[in-house]
Amino acid sequence: MLPNTTFVGRQSHLAQLRNIFDNIHTNGTKIVLVGGNPGIGKTTLISQFISQYFFDSDVCLYGKFNNHHLPSQGLIDAINHYARSLKLKSKKEQIELSKELTDLLQPNLKILHEFAPDFEQLTKTDSHPQPLPSFESKNRFNLVFNKLLTFITKKSDRLVFFLDDLHWADADAIDLIESVVLNKEFKSICIVGSYRNDEVGISHPLSALARKLAKLNSLLQRVDLNPLSELEARTLVSQYSNNLSKEWEQYVCLQANGNPLYIKQLVETTGYGATSSTLSETNVSLAFKQPEQLGVTDKLAEILILKFKKLSKETQRVLKLASAIGPTFSAELISRISSLSTTEVESLLSDGVKLELIFIQKNNSCRHYQFTHDKIRESIFELVNDKPGLHLAIGRQLQSYPSDPKTLPTILYHMNIGCEQISNMEETINVSNMNFTAAIQAKTTGSYSTAIVYLQTARKLLPIDSWTSQHKLSFRIYKTLAECKYLCGKFKEAHELYHIILERTGNTYERAEVHKLKIIQYTNQSNWKEAVDEGMEALKLFNIDLESDDETPKTLELLSTTPIDHILTLPSNIDPLVDSLISLCNSMVSPVYVLRPDLIQNLVLIMIRTSFDSGISKESAYAFDLYGVLVGSIHGDYRKANDYALLALKLNQKLNDISLRCKIKLTYYTNISPWVNYIELGINELKTASVDGLNAGDLINSGYCNVSQILQSFHSGMNLVELDDIITSALPFLEKSNNPAILLVRFTRQFIKNMNGTTNDSLSLSDDSFCENTTLNSMENVGFLHGIHWYFLLRMMTSVIRQDYAHAMDLVERSRAASIGAVGQFSISELNFYHSLILTGLIKNEKEKFEDHKKTLETNQEQLRQWAELCPRNFLHKFELVQAEIEACQTNPIEAGKTYASALRNALANGFYQDAAICSHRYSLQERTSNNSLRGDLLKECKDHLTKWGCTTDAFS
Repeated sequence: MLPNTTFVGRQSHLAQLRNIFDNIHTNGTKIVLVGGNPGIGKTTLISQFISQYFFDSDVCLYGKFNNHHLPSQGLIDAINHYARSLKLKSKKEQIELSKELTDLLQPNLKILHEFAPDFEQLTKTDSHPQPLPSFESKNRFNLVFNKLLTFITKKSDRLVFFLDDLHWADADAIDLIESVVLNKEFKSICIVGSYRNDEVGISHPLSALARKLAKLNSLLQRVDLNPLSELEARTLVSQYSNNLSKEWEQYVCLQANGNPLYIKQLVETTGYGATSSTLSETNVSLAFKQPEQLGVTDKLAEILILKFKKLSKETQRVLKLASAIGPTFSAELISRISSLSTTEVESLLSDGVKLELIFIQKNNSCRHYQFTHDKIRESIFELVNDKPGLHLAIGRQLQSYPSDPKTLPTILYHMNIGCEQISNMEETINVSNMNFTAAIQAKTTGSYSTAIVYLQTARKLLPIDSWTSQHKLSFRIYKTLAECKYLCGKFKEAHELYHIILERTGNTYERAEVHKLKIIQYTNQSNWKEAVDEGMEALKLFNIDLESDDETPKTLELLSTTPIDHILTLPSNIDPLVDSLISLCNSMVSPVYVLRPDLIQNLVLIMIRTSFDSGISKESAYAFDLYGVLVGSIHGDYRKANDYALLALKLNQKLNDISLRCKIKLTYYTNISPWVNYIELGINELKTASVDGLNAGDLINSGYCNVSQILQSFHSGMNLVELDDIITSALPFLEKSNNPAILLVRFTRQFIKNMNGTTNDSLSLSDDSFCENTTLNSMENVGFLHGIHWYFLLRMMTSVIRQDYAHAMDLVERSRAASIGAVGQFSISELNFYHSLILTGLIKNEKEKFEDHKKTLETNQEQLRQWAELCPRNFLHKFELVQAEIEACQTNPIEAGKTYASALRNALANGFYQDAAICSHRYSLQERTSNNSLRGDLLKECKDHLTKWGCTTDAFS
């Protein structure tokens, strides 16, 4: 921070800050915006607050934004500040903290090093994070950043970020700040940011954040600094000089208009130590000149220039150079620009230190200088004549320093301002390359707006014939720019860039990459037809027609004759064009599945055939996973499906690919494993898959893992109270990541409420906070088939448990019609199971309907029997329960009783308490006329099973 300055007034503002700070634990994370004009005392106020009210158990991290570095520099400074504070601890403490932080952030520790380099000495690692797609890369960075904040908050009572000069922050930095403020997991963080009122207009990202947070109770607090009162201004004047005449004191207060910096500079420049008898006419005449007479319109700038002009011409020249370098500078760099020796520069700078225009900043053994206020630097910089030329000279000198990627943004700040003065084409291309490199660094941390600025400069610096003379660089710049434009929501501009690239390149790889970006964009906008059409067009580059793939039979034959273990021994692909084809096909999976499910097999087999022909790519693993789903769900060979899915997991491990690990595990443990393995295996593995997704920044699939874990826990008979706790923990993450499957979880919670008697009625999933019809309509409007299937399945379950079959068959049909959205999921077996129970319930009420439903029951039972043979622990009791029901409908009480008893034993043995409760109740109905003692025991057991399931109402009464 800046050196201590005289502090007068602002007691009410201090009290306001203290009240906010003291209530962090109660009210949670906050952002406090301290606004005011330059020099009004924003930084001084916050510094005073920190010095008075902070304890050893608190952590305050300081970062300053400016227009000379990355727009996120303030956050980088703050995090580096924390790293430096850890280095002050004992060696033993450093080792312990390093281990804890390394364990927390692996395998993504290097991400922290790239963002905050001061951590590199504290937490060393040789592993480099795997490159990820853009969305996932940003998510991974946010994960690392939030984990670090979690680490810091655990080590402190309260954490405050003091972020100075937020008016220089860009949209990406503001987005990161917003993610911290809105993170409900943080309970004791306060972000205090200062900004200039006149620099933050309605379109500034900070204004947008303020408007958003203003709608959320208590998250945003404002502290607006007005000019000092006349009494406070006089007090401040007297503190700077106690021998001013009253006339001169009155003049200073009048001119300064309550601005503390103006008061200080005015006293020191024109009246310091002056009395009515010693005040010179020269000083008075200078002081009373109008600003426009001095060539400026800013009164504060006027007085600062007067002070500056007291210095020698050489010192003025040196400070002008310094003002172009930035808020902080070294004598060595000025020496290299000015041709003066370092000693001469330091001597000249000492005059600036005496006048308090600058001060010396010591950091370990390094000696740097800093302007005491941004307004001072800005005022001096306005006097520089050839600004672009000076910036270019500074940039060139910085380039000659020892190579350090951390200085790249600073170098480019200067080079880009002066780039139009570069006449050498080689240097121009080099600067273009540097901008591209900086853009990639920014894109990695999700700073897409920053990346766009670098990329636009890089494009501007390309020669006219760049698509011929610099083709590779041109393609990379245009492609990355199009991607960043899309990621910032500028879809039209992105498409214009796609068009330019496709027009200017005939390279198959490059064209395929552009088509893939367009497919991803269309898919994320739910423009399924455009995505499929784009994919069809792209496949023509490889002479592939998806609709009539002649190679499909040959590929199926190859798969049937190739041992699965042999696939593991296939060589790795080394051809980028092959990688591009498989990646292109992977990008088409979702839109093809939605719009043309008849082509999904062809698409998967293209990826597999390419892998056989050219070697295994990283994305080949997912192709075999998808093939497992096809083999199981469509062709019914679940054991072979399981083998292919396990192959996909092994390939993924062999290729050491984290980007698809979560997705592959999700597919296996959701769509394949439950048919051949006890359901609890998948529940446990989905937890680890979710963590894999977080480490890869794959928030959507990580969230899907959470959803699948909840649904499978529900199917498994988990206690509903425990399940509701899991749902409570999962919902904030699903909400924050905008996971489309969140409705599955919300409907599940409403079912739990129904089972505990807190919904509107026994057959409703609605209550005061949730309307099932409104939610159903919204799902139907967007075609969310999985959600529709799940809703009607839950309604089927309530009908069976509440023994209300009046409209149950309509529920069955509507759930089945949408079941294509849940291919391979355990809920398909539940649809079969509850459908049969509804049919037997109807038959018991009207015996003559048995023949009407007999064929359907037989078909359902044949499928359930096959599943029971594959995995008895999951399905045998279901098959037996329906079989007992059929026997009861056929008036075969003895056989029915035996089958009920076996079904009950198997359900309880494997923890399916909901099914055990249904079985006990149905069994009791069978015995109501023949064995009252057994019936009573069964009804008691039914209540016990419901209690274990977590159902507090007497559901079957």
